[in-house]
Amino acid sequence: MRKSGQKMMLAIVLTMVMLVGCSTGGESGVFGSGEVGYDAVGTAAVGKENEDGPEGSGSPYFIKVDRTANCVTIYERGADGSYANAVKYMVCSVGTDGNTPIGVFAISDQYRWRALFGGTYGQYASRITGNILFHSVPYLKEAGNSLAPGAYNQLGTKASQGCVRLTCGDAKWIYDHCPAGTVVEIFDGPTETVPEKPPSLFLDPESPYRGWDPTDPSADNPWKSLPISIHRVEDLKVERGSDVDLLKNVFALDVDGKTLLEVQVSGTVDLNRCGTYIVAYSAVGATGAEKTVYATVTVVESEDGEVS
Repeated sequence: MRKSGQKMMLAIVLTMVMLVGCSTGGESGVFGSGEVGYDAVGTAAVGKENEDGPEGSGSPYFIKVDRTANCVTIYERGADGSYANAVKYMVCSVGTDGNTPIGVFAISDQYRWRALFGGTYGQYASRITGNILFHSVPYLKEAGNSLAPGAYNQLGTKASQGCVRLTCGDAKWIYDHCPAGTVVEIFDGPTETVPEKPPSLFLDPESPYRGWDPTDPSADNPWKSLPISIHRVEDLKVERGSDVDLLKNVFALDVDGKTLLEVQVSGTVDLNRCGTYIVAYSAVGATGAEKTVYATVTVVESEDGEVS
């Protein structure tokens, strides 16, 4: 009887340990496979689903996760209650071997830092269902300078144990803007219609800043001190009535010196009126770094005096 009682107590203790382990939520390791405590069936959907998004959820945003594209799309709720307007795209890493569940779920708990299985930690975690979370790329400790080596550069590929990994900046955006009850749909998009994923910075493994996510908004983040660059902006002289492509050959690079950024041109140029006009070329990087450079466009009379 005494041994039987000891065995029963041992079984109870082991069960409690397993429950505590599952309650922390998250991934079982940084690079391995297999979600610990993950129920493949998932959780029932909240709200009625239609082609524009969940009816009646009332949340400001609706989140779609395309496992094929490793891309998260954020839809904003319109005045009519639909979610037809895509306002943000995020590169992500879903689970290997189909460990990220397909279905419609709703965000519940959210955590500034969250302990993940395998002794790692995630920033700005939002629970999707069970142990499946949105969270930053894993860290080796609860500190912004301890990013898991190599994990950041896996974004855009299937690399997690089931959670949806994001850049720190994107995980924080969901944490800040998508409260409990926000509906999340996870699906496999057809390969032929996979959208172009937003670019993600390359984190050089030899960089002295490799322990930091470049998108971390912390004031201590050393990436924030690095500039972006805009190249091949030149003053132009064009004939009146001609066409000109102000963005021809112009490109911008993020703080890693490799990731291309979108360049915006502002300023008015009247190609039918001679004169000198100033245009601005601007870009914003993943760290929030901004750059603006200026050029002049001089419109002159054509050599034969006629407008071509």
